[in-house]
Amino acid sequence: MATVSVTGGGVVYVPHCNPVTNAGCEPGYACDSSIKSTFMCYEPPNDGALCGACDVNEGPWCTGGLTCTDDKECVKFCCDDGDCGTGTCSKVDSEGGVRFGGVDVGFCVKDTGKAACDAPAVAPSMGKCITVTP
Repeated sequence: MATVSVTGGGVVYVPHCNPVTNAGCEPGYACDSSIKSTFMCYEPPNDGALCGACDVNEGPWCTGGLTCTDDKECVKFCCDDGDCGTGTCSKVDSEGGVRFGGVDVGFCVKDTGKAACDAPAVAPSMGKCITVTP
């Protein structure tokens, strides 16, 4: 298990991978949130593209660096707005609650709440909001 330092909030968090960069996962696997409020690597197939259709129960599942929204579209994980093209990095849910247990990670969205489809494939932040260490 990895020890992780998280910027902001003073939270100590122990994920298995970095959702922004997919670091810590084997090729084809995807780092995503789990029901236990951590991030872990999910086995293939993970072939849903940015803004593509997804379903967390039935598939298709999103590629590494992406997650499936309630609207069933793949959206990019982010550390800050710079990771999101013309979108913004939303770190709160639709009710204003903090996503991911206070970890400084969000999704790239447009003003409409839909995925920012022009988010770059490689996050300029390089996932700096989560540092995985052995």
